Parts: sequence; C-alpha cells; structure tokens
Amino acid sequence: MLPIDYLLQRRSCPKLIAPGPTQQQLEWLLKAAQRAADHGRLRPWRFIVIEGEGRARLARVFADIAGQGLSGEARVQAQEKAKLKAYRAPTIITVICSPVPHPKIPKHEQEHSAAAACQNIVNAAFMLGLGAIWRTGPLVEHEITRQALKLRDEESIVGFIYVGQPQEMPPEASLIGWEKKVEYIRTAE
Repeated sequence: MLPIDYLLQRRSCPKLIAPGPTQQQLEWLLKAAQRAADHGRLRPWRFIVIEGEGRARLARVFADIAGQGLSGEARVQAQEKAKLKAYRAPTIITVICSPVPHPKIPKHEQEHSAAAACQNIVNAAFMLGLGAIWRTGPLVEHEITRQALKLRDEESIVGFIYVGQPQEMPPEASLIGWEKKVEYIRTAE
C-alpha cells in the first residue's frame, strides 16, 4: 500500500481492545505528533499517556464529574457509566496544548498545532495497524479534569486519543461528494 492510501482509508475506531501499542509503537506515535505543523517550532504541546492501572485514576475523575448535582441511584448510575470511559482502550494519550508566549504566534495558532499533533497520532496509529479515536467533549474542559492532570492556567486539553486493537474495523467512510467542499481560484480576477 502506498503512504497516501493510509490517509485515504484512515477511520476512527470507537471499539478498542487490548493489547495497546507496544513501547516502540507508542514512541512512534509520539514522534509522529512532533511532526505536526508548528509555526515557529514552538512545540506547544505535551502528552500524558494513561495505561494499565492509571486508567482507574482517570475513571475516578470522570465519575466525580458525572456525579455532580445528582444523588442516590441516579448518581451511582451516572458515575458507573462515566468510569467506563476510562476503559474504552488500553492506552489513552492526553494531548495538551501548552502555549508558548510569542510576539508573532498567537495562542490560537498554537492550539491548531496541538490539534495537528492529535491528527498525526491517529494517522500513525492507523498506519501501524492499530485503532484510534480522538475524543473531546465536556470532560476535557472540566475543572476537575484540569486539576487531576495538573494543567497550568494557560493550558487546555485538545483531546483524549484512545489507542488499542480494533475490536472491529468500522466501515470505510465514503468520499462521495468531497468535490462539493472544494472551491478553486485559478485566475487573477
């Protein structure tokens, strides 16, 4: 398969099982993240890899968030459901935008760069035969999550990248109609 074929066939895998990436594969994923588009070579990111029993710590964080404002059985059910999110994959790579003060490169550009690092991880995972999915949502922005992961005030979580073996490969997304999303400017007018 040509390298371009991997990009054209990549898809997110929501159902992931053990084993997670090997140490070598994990290093390749993190090195691929370092190749993201990065104006000024600021490397405005950092990563927290959560594996094994470390997922129990993340599960407690998710449960604490889910239980807020609830009581009794509703609280217990919400917390148990939230805990499962930490076990969706054997490895979770938390991508954090850690902006670097710079007179010419604003924070939003650095956030885009950290997002590109996420995309490089999921692309590299697919190329290595692993499954991956990039997840966001309210949990990445919640103060409890921020505190548990010891984020500094200026930092933000760009996403949780869940990585493992695909339990099943989702159907390939159709590229039909992609041309409708493209506009060309080819003249000076």
